[in-house]
Amino acid sequence: MTEREKPNRAVIRWGAATGVVTAVVALGVAELISGLNRTWQSPVIDVGDRVIDRVPPFVKDFAIETFGTNDKPALLIGIGVFLAVYAAVIGAVAFRRRALVGVVGIAAFGLIGAAAALTRRVGGSFGDTLPSLAGAAAGAGAFALAFRFVRPLLSRGPATTESLPDPDPDPAGLAVS
Repeated sequence: MTEREKPNRAVIRWGAATGVVTAVVALGVAELISGLNRTWQSPVIDVGDRVIDRVPPFVKDFAIETFGTNDKPALLIGIGVFLAVYAAVIGAVAFRRRALVGVVGIAAFGLIGAAAALTRRVGGSFGDTLPSLAGAAAGAGAFALAFRFVRPLLSRGPATTESLPDPDPDPAGLAVS
């Protein structure tokens, strides 16, 4: 692998951090929107409910035996950890490739939340998808904005002494000629 082909660790780290931060923006907006209407739920709760509905009984039994009455918080923490890892990977890949990867990655996660809201046991409607869709739009927009401003700074590389101007030997202008 040539020097030019080696992944720039700073680009990967900043991409991962950008992915996580924009996922937090998406979830924050979704939570805020879900609080505007009594019938709307948090997308994380919607996804958690769908996971509980679809896991095999032995997995539910294992969770209850392992976590007791804290099985639901454990599930929600697991969803949060999964989301953080997913967002970090999407962000890192996007910063190595192109912004569209991050925008689509965050939008896809929003669509999962929207699908979970639509498939509720008690009559999910299109209106119930609004928190997830608004959160996904905010997160994708935040990612695109961050990519636009942060990514070019990373491609410049670190400053070297050759790239800096010569220092002024008398910055205060006190030298006598």
